[in-house]
Amino acid sequence: DRVGNAEPVQSETIQFDTTGPTGPTLTLSETPADPDQHAAGTTLYYRPGGGRAGTFTVTAATSDPQSGIQKVTFPAVAGMAGGGDDLASPFEGVYDWSTGTGATGAQTVTARNNAALTSNAGFTVTSDSTAPTGQSVALGGGTYHTALSVPLTLVNGSDADSGVNAASGVVEREAATLANDSCVGWSGTWTAVTLTGGADTTVLGDRCYRYRYTISDNVGNQTAASALSGVAKVDVTAPVTSDDAPAGWRN
Repeated sequence: DRVGNAEPVQSETIQFDTTGPTGPTLTLSETPADPDQHAAGTTLYYRPGGGRAGTFTVTAATSDPQSGIQKVTFPAVAGMAGGGDDLASPFEGVYDWSTGTGATGAQTVTARNNAALTSNAGFTVTSDSTAPTGQSVALGGGTYHTALSVPLTLVNGSDADSGVNAASGVVEREAATLANDSCVGWSGTWTAVTLTGGADTTVLGDRCYRYRYTISDNVGNQTAASALSGVAKVDVTAPVTSDDAPAGWRN
């Protein structure tokens, strides 16, 4: 003032943040692992109906070096429980679905910093009730086999949604008796077999075999049985000749 009284200096820091949060980078995981759902990248496939249910988690990795992260908002998904705001890292949204859920489509996760700037990323939920198609089984060799081994060629087919689960393939066989080049008395019973080196090594001599193949996708939709393979005839007995014929044998 006019007589020399001075006010203490005062200051205020003004910070500018013109950049939204990083990402968010999304990771989907099954919690716990469940045969009725499958996370692939940022898509969650699931198989509703039949009393099935599941839980999955969406994790958002995001940061903001200027004003910091205020919250991450996970969307509400129709027919599922979960979603909402998460105010602290790790930022996660947990979702539960049940037999009546039918949601399919893109969902948006939003990261917001303390300057009210946002950034978005998406994940997708897909209802999958369709089994793979195009699976087949064929004989890997000719019709006759002179060793106790029948090689098979398997084709897993394809699946446009959750994808084929190659480990779920099931080979089954039906047997008959081999008599004078004919297959007599097909059993009508199909038995699952495990291949060794791509071959059925549990066959018996003087038998006929034919095979079929089923496989599932990654959420458990199983195909109907494939078309039947050709008939494999297993003959490991050499012909009887006059030189080693039993006593009394006549030509």
